[in-house]
Amino acid sequence: MLPFLSMVLASMLAGSMVLVSDLVIQGFPRFTAAAIRYAISSSVLVPVALLHGGMVRLPARDWGLLTFQAATGTVIFMILFLQGVHLAGPVNAGVAAGLLPALISLTGFVLLKERMKAHEKAAVGCASAGLIMLAISRQNGSGPSMLEGAQMLGLVCLILAYWADALFTVLSKRLSTPVSAFFIAASMSGLGFLLSLGPALVETWLYGWPHAQTSQWLAILWFAGGPTILSFLLWYWGMGRSSAAAAGVAIAAMPISAVLMAWIWLDADVSASQLVALGFVLVGFLLVFIRNGVSRMISIFAGVGSTR
Repeated sequence: MLPFLSMVLASMLAGSMVLVSDLVIQGFPRFTAAAIRYAISSSVLVPVALLHGGMVRLPARDWGLLTFQAATGTVIFMILFLQGVHLAGPVNAGVAAGLLPALISLTGFVLLKERMKAHEKAAVGCASAGLIMLAISRQNGSGPSMLEGAQMLGLVCLILAYWADALFTVLSKRLSTPVSAFFIAASMSGLGFLLSLGPALVETWLYGWPHAQTSQWLAILWFAGGPTILSFLLWYWGMGRSSAAAAGVAIAAMPISAVLMAWIWLDADVSASQLVALGFVLVGFLLVFIRNGVSRMISIFAGVGSTR
């Protein structure tokens, strides 16, 4: 029971990103926030990786692939995610989190020419239905209508953010050298810091060092410590002691908890269309999980926890 609860907590920590994103974006320029976050997470994840097998000698091709993965799964993901939550709102961001498994299947089909099985096609269909429902909202109680321009742009940012994360997961299959999850997490965090450092220095030169409030500093500390470090460690501790079925149920807590936390702590309105969208993406999520087993669950959460 404890390993399962550990994975549920890890999923909830990943979902908590929606709670602090607005505070982060209000207090820090985008790349500066990314650099600070990954500097903090690297200070923990790199020593953890050294304790679990140390650094691995990789060919130049693999390092190039890891660098591209870090660019998409860490820096680009975080920039788009922050902007998406800011524009579309935390509830839409929470629902969109459930799209990741379907996006991974679709990306594998497009890039790696992997054959999509019937249940994966159904999952993509459910995800598409969920996106259509997300694009519909009730404004001023007047009935269903399309999201306003800024909200629609935010939804596009969220979809692109999760697609960047899906790209990270799919490309991990192309590494020629087997590496541990701890090494991947440390590499993504460290490379994410290096890739965001240059643009962060430019932001500092243009705008000066951010004069963030205490709550905003705490938000970015949580962003680094909760969804990035704690969720990763809790997930892999529980995954090593549980079944794939338990992992699938646990990871489904991420979009659900994100929506619930936005409703409870941020007092966000949750519309009927958003609840229907959440139902669609959860069905799609489970369709991917049921047939893909442990390796897919590990790959998905490596993207969710270690790169965010």
